[in-house]
Amino acid sequence: SVVYQNNGTSNVKFKQFLTVINDKITEAFPYTRFNQNIKHSNKLKLKTLNPELNQIRKEVQLLSEMYHNNPRKEILLYRNKYRAYYKKKLKNAKLSANSYHIRTSNNKSRACWEVINSYRTKSNKNHISDINVNEFNNFFINIAEHLAGGNLHRQIQQSNLNLQDKNIPKFSFGPVSYNDVGGIIDGLKNKHTVDCYGFSVSLLKQVKKQLIEPFTNIINECIKDCIFPDELKVAKVLPVFKGGDKNNVGDYRPISILPCLSKVFESILKNQIISFFESNNLFSEDQFGFRKNKNTIDAINRLIDAVVEAMENGNYAGLILCDLSKAFDTISHEILLDRLTYYYGFDFQGVKLIKSYLNNRKQYTSANGIDSDCRYIRIGVPQGSVLGPVLFLIYVNELGDAVPGVETVRFADDTTLILRNHDILSLKEKMQETKYNL
Repeated sequence: SVVYQNNGTSNVKFKQFLTVINDKITEAFPYTRFNQNIKHSNKLKLKTLNPELNQIRKEVQLLSEMYHNNPRKEILLYRNKYRAYYKKKLKNAKLSANSYHIRTSNNKSRACWEVINSYRTKSNKNHISDINVNEFNNFFINIAEHLAGGNLHRQIQQSNLNLQDKNIPKFSFGPVSYNDVGGIIDGLKNKHTVDCYGFSVSLLKQVKKQLIEPFTNIINECIKDCIFPDELKVAKVLPVFKGGDKNNVGDYRPISILPCLSKVFESILKNQIISFFESNNLFSEDQFGFRKNKNTIDAINRLIDAVVEAMENGNYAGLILCDLSKAFDTISHEILLDRLTYYYGFDFQGVKLIKSYLNNRKQYTSANGIDSDCRYIRIGVPQGSVLGPVLFLIYVNELGDAVPGVETVRFADDTTLILRNHDILSLKEKMQETKYNL
C-alpha cells in the first residue's frame, strides 16, 4: 500500500517498493558475520550419510590401541585386515557421497568441479589478495572500455539499414499478468546467493505470494513508461582467482551478481523479444547459442556436415576459429539500439525501454568483506544477466553477412568460418584474405 500512495514516476515507485522489502529483510535477517571459507567435504557428508562407517573406524582405532598396549602378532593381523575392510567401505562411501552431491545439485557442472577440487592439494583459494577493492573495480571496468577503443563511436549508417526490405512487423513490449510473473519466479534456479540488497532467489520464492501483485503492477507501469528501474541496474562483482599471481588484478575473473528482482523483469522482456524473433525467423540460422532447442551438439553436427560435404565434392575445407575478446563487455549501446530500430522493427517505446535498461548501469566489487566505490559502466551488456545474451545475439546477428561466400557456425561469441576450395594453395590464400578482412 505504501507503493500505491506514491504519485511519483514508476522509477520512484519501484525504489519505494524495494525499500519496503529491504526493511523487512533487515528486520527478519539481521546481518551476522561468519566464516565463509567452508568447502565441500566428503568426511562431513559421510558422518551424516553413513554412521556405520564411523563405527567401523572407531573399532579400527580401538584395535590399534590394543596392539599398542599389547603388541601381539594376531592382534596386528586382525587390525590390518579390519583396516583394509574399512578402507574399502570408505572408498565406496566416498563414491556414493560424491554421486549424491552431484545428483542433487542445481548446478551439476559446478558440483563436479567441487568433487574434483576436494581431492586436490588444499589451498586457500577463497582468500583474495590484499589488493585494494577499487583497483579490482577499476580494472574490470577499464579493460572493457580499452578493448572497445574506437567502437564507442557510431559505426552504423542508418541508410544501410532498410527495415522495409526485410518486411518485418513492428515490435512493442506488452503488459504481463500475475501468472506470467509467478511462472517466471517459479522457473528461476533455487539459488541462495544474495545480491547487493541481501535478497536471494530462494527467499523470493518463499515470499512470492506477498510480492506478486505489487511487483507485477510496478513492472507493467515500468513497461508503459519505458523505464527499467535504476535500483535493478547495480551489479555486485566478486573477483575469483584464476591462477597465477594473486597480486595481479588481471589474474582474477569477475563474477557479476545482479539483483534477483532484475532477473524476473529481464525474463519478461527476453521472452517477448525471443517470441517475436522466432515467430518471424529473424535469428540467423548459423547461430546455435542461447536459443531454444539448439545446443553445442547441433553446432558441431553442422560443422561436421559442412566438412564432410566439402570432402565428398572433392574440395579441401579450411576452418578459421574466432573467439571474440570480452564480447559481451564491448558492445556499443548506440549500435545495438540502431539495429533494434532499423533492422528489427522495435517501436520507439521498445527502443526507449532497452535504452533505459542499458544506460546508467553501475557496479561495485566486493572482496574480503570490503566493498569498492560504485562506478558507472558505459558499454556492454550486463554480465550474468538474463536479457544480455539475447541482446548480444541481436548485435552479432548479421555477422555472417560480413564475410560473403563463407559459411559460418556460431555459438554465442564463438564463431567458426568454413571455407572450401579444390586447390589447397587457393584455399590458404582465401583464408589469409578472410582473416585480414575480419
